[in-house]
Amino acid sequence: MCGRFACTLAPEEICKSCSRKTKSNKSQEPTWRDAPGSNKYYSSYNIAPGSFTPVLVSEKHFSEDLEKTEESVKDDKKVNYVVQPMRWGLVPFWHKGESIKSVGYNMINCRSDTMESKNAFSVPLKKGKRCVVLLNGYYEWQEKNDVTGKKQPFFITNKSSEEKQSLLTVAGIFDTWKPKDGEDLVNSYTIITVDAHEDLKWLHNRMPAILKNDKEVYDWLENGELSLIRPINEVNYHPVSSAVNTVSNKGEDCAKEVELKKPEESASSKFMSNWLKRKSNDKEIKEEVKEKIKKEEIKQE
Repeated sequence: MCGRFACTLAPEEICKSCSRKTKSNKSQEPTWRDAPGSNKYYSSYNIAPGSFTPVLVSEKHFSEDLEKTEESVKDDKKVNYVVQPMRWGLVPFWHKGESIKSVGYNMINCRSDTMESKNAFSVPLKKGKRCVVLLNGYYEWQEKNDVTGKKQPFFITNKSSEEKQSLLTVAGIFDTWKPKDGEDLVNSYTIITVDAHEDLKWLHNRMPAILKNDKEVYDWLENGELSLIRPINEVNYHPVSSAVNTVSNKGEDCAKEVELKKPEESASSKFMSNWLKRKSNDKEIKEEVKEKIKKEEIKQE
């Protein structure tokens, strides 16, 4: 599962991080495209569902025909990418509500084992509406940490050897909803999740489908290569403070590594612990005295 993440780069930095080499070995950056209406991207170390965050898509999806089929997308040989903020939490094109509020956040994640069977995901997938969600890292909560004995948040980041690849690139599906009242279109997405890699199951049983490099990003966006939807362990992680638990905390402290320590005993706990130790010692002394008396009685007999 992925329920909170960080995306802290400015638009121009994001586009630079997503640059790729063309067949002629030239560096090509995607174009930044603002979201329709007043929906803005705000960089943050603590992004929650419902926020508008940058995703990478093929510019073919922004032609006059938003309902292009997979076949027509493949026909266009020219490959250019666009980065646009979209709403985290899929709003299906067939949503009949008057606003996106009634959709809630039930579709922030899409399980890989149901993405081809549930209409909300399978329909846009068949239309080639694949995207790559861009983030610095995501948060996951370990149910009970061995050191603290409590629920512990961790920050998971990229382990790529590519210097420019400072972002985690995660496979997603997007869709476009058209309000009945003629208001601006809403582009939204869901993050595809898979069973966690064996090395990460101690943290959580699910993880995002991470794309490791430019080639995998291309193969997902252009070819819909489903073999890329799998768990990997090429990530770094570290424990962070409970600051990330509060959505209103947006600063760098949310992602800073912390040292895990055993919780200190309260004064009352220490008193009780010492009292029990004394009681235990008193009991042992009494047993020793009884044993000695018993031995003396046996000798006298």
